[in-house]
Amino acid sequence: MRYWLAIFLATVLVVAPAHSLRAAMSSTDYYIYADDFSVGGGLSSGGSYSLQDTVGQSPTDISTGGSYALHSGYQYQTLGSISLSISDSSLSLGTLTSTGASSTAATTATITTDSATGYVLSISNVSGTSLAAVSDGAVDGDGSSEEYGVAASGSDAAFGTDQAVTSSLALASNAGAVSGGSATILTFKAVRGAASEAGSKSQSITLSAVANF
Repeated sequence: MRYWLAIFLATVLVVAPAHSLRAAMSSTDYYIYADDFSVGGGLSSGGSYSLQDTVGQSPTDISTGGSYALHSGYQYQTLGSISLSISDSSLSLGTLTSTGASSTAATTATITTDSATGYVLSISNVSGTSLAAVSDGAVDGDGSSEEYGVAASGSDAAFGTDQAVTSSLALASNAGAVSGGSATILTFKAVRGAASEAGSKSQSITLSAVANF
C-alpha cells in the first residue's frame, strides 16, 4: 500500500496600522492612514509606474526633538514596505510505502522590510487533508505512530521543534527592520504509521507576512 502527500504554498502580505500616532481614519472596510490640505494632485499611472503627488500642500517637512519625530504632510506619511518570497511553492513528500517510512520537503521564506518594529511570518490558512498532526515535538514515528508537521530554522525562527501545521502558527519574527532579507527554512515532515491508510492527500497552506509601521 502507498501513501502520497503533496503541499502547495501561497503567500500574503499585510501592512498593519502604524504604532506611531497619526490622524488616521478607518471603518469596517477602509483605512486612510494620512490626508492633506492642498489645491491639487492625486494618483497618476502609466505602464509599470504610478505616481502620487500633491500641489500646494503646506506645511511639509520632518521635524525632530528628543524621542519624537513629526512627519508633516501627506508625502511624509509613507507606511513603508515589506516583501515575502518563497523558494518553492509546490512541495512533494513523495510516497510512504511502509510503516515507519518518512520523508521531508523544504522551502525557504525570505522577508525584507523597512519596518522599525519588524515583522511576523505565520500560517494564515490551511486546507486539504494530511497525516495526523505531530503532538510530541518530533516527527519521528515513535511507537509506529503516524505524524506530520513542520520545523523552522534560521535566525528569526519562532520554534526549534516540529509543530503541527495549523492556522495562526507563527513561523518567524524579528523586532527590527530587515534590509538584507531574512531567510527561514520551513521543513515539512511526514512519517507513516502502522494504522495509516493507503491513498493520496494534498494540503494548501497560506503564509502571511505582517509588518507594523
